[in-house]
Amino acid sequence: MKNKWSSKKVKELQDWLVLRWPDVFTPGPDQLPLSLSIHKEILKYRQENPQISCRLLSEALNRHVTSYGYLYGMLKNNHRHDLSGTPVEPVSSAHRAWARNTLRAKQKVAQKVRKEMKLQQKLKGKPQCAGKPAVPRSMVRNKIRERSIEIPLDNKATGTTAPVIRYKQSRRKMIVDRNVDLAS
Repeated sequence: MKNKWSSKKVKELQDWLVLRWPDVFTPGPDQLPLSLSIHKEILKYRQENPQISCRLLSEALNRHVTSYGYLYGMLKNNHRHDLSGTPVEPVSSAHRAWARNTLRAKQKVAQKVRKEMKLQQKLKGKPQCAGKPAVPRSMVRNKIRERSIEIPLDNKATGTTAPVIRYKQSRRKMIVDRNVDLAS
């Protein structure tokens, strides 16, 4: 039977990694790139934490190496590091290119989610504060994790309709018609 992992167990393992090796796993803007054999090195410490399984560790490491801080660290640092934090091997140009492409893709998704959330706020008619950003970053991160943005549709039970969004081709401006009935 396969070992089941949950998000809670992965988070607990990530917290243990931070407590056990703070030089390497502490979250931040520029984390150290890990050595390529770090997975095998951590599995040697199963006596300290018997909850470690290969699948759970690979998921925790996957979350770590796809975080913004790690990707920035891959671009900034020239060497990979072992568990003690000493440089082991140089970061290859292919791995640096992977980090750059992954970071750009994550930024594009975040930008798209932010735009869609701003559009939802405009449709709902909520006023925006002048000093604060229109969409908090925590909401953007949550929406990226969900991978789904829902724009409200018409509710036939109450007879209300959602606005219809059309684009002008000449100027590509968005027009919101609030009086259009979607049922017809």
